[in-house]
Amino acid sequence: AASGASATARRPKPVRVEAVIVNYRTADLTEACLRALARDRREEIALFVRQTQPGVQKVLDIAAGHGLFGIEIARRLPDAKLVALDWPNVLAVAQELAREVGVQSRYRTIAGDAFQQELGTGYDLVLLTNFLHHFSAATCETLLHKIHQCLVTDGRVITLEFVPNDDRVTPPPVAEFSLIMLATTPEGDAYTFKEYEQMFSGAGFSRTELHPVQ
Repeated sequence: AASGASATARRPKPVRVEAVIVNYRTADLTEACLRALARDRREEIALFVRQTQPGVQKVLDIAAGHGLFGIEIARRLPDAKLVALDWPNVLAVAQELAREVGVQSRYRTIAGDAFQQELGTGYDLVLLTNFLHHFSAATCETLLHKIHQCLVTDGRVITLEFVPNDDRVTPPPVAEFSLIMLATTPEGDAYTFKEYEQMFSGAGFSRTELHPVQ
């Protein structure tokens, strides 16, 4: 089972911004399980966007990887144009998948580092999936501030993360993931929802919300 969190953040003047954090809660961290979760979550995220932000026109997919989260949104929202950011060899895979789904005419790419590249402006939605846990809270906040600047009024950020309870040791699989991050990244961690609230607030966002998902 999985549960999710939404962080809705609004910049007081002049921009209002929302963000959604989907929270993995699984007893199986194997590659097969995570692939299945990614498939399920991309559909849930796309349906969430279609239901709550049906007029989305411009989407930025940061650390796009296979690109499936953004591609699924483009598939369900025919007016949405996607910009995917990642390393060139990874983007080649995403572009091929976009062609297979038939959204290649609405899919373009930015090659490079999200912290260094110009992201552009005017985005209705930014996808930030499976990424923030690699970095320190301060580094995450720096990136969120940069993202905040590229969103339109009523824009939204969606992230996908493992989020532990406030005690940081439950549920056990998420605590295990936190240990993996501590062991395999310089400063990464699995952050609690309160910690994400602090990051978003520090980046200029004004509201956060938690939305469980099945």
